[in-house]
Amino acid sequence: MRLAALPAPQAAPAAQPSACVLAARAAPAAFGSGTVVSFEDHATSLARIPRAEAEIGGQIDPAFVDNQRVAVRRATGRPRSS
Repeated sequence: MRLAALPAPQAAPAAQPSACVLAARAAPAAFGSGTVVSFEDHATSLARIPRAEAEIGGQIDPAFVDNQRVAVRRATGRPRSS
């Protein structure tokens, strides 16, 4: 009786997550009222994306990357970019 050679063992493929692991809020945070004081330059907005992605732990949806961003003076007097 002759035995056939077995193929070399191969690593199992890595499991792919079935859901996004991004920890995003269920609803946008309310920052209160304010006044738009300026529009952010597109190049500045693009430059801020890597930092924002690092803060939220995931990639920003490409559909929203080119949205116009503004600087807002909040009623509290503190500035906010969005």
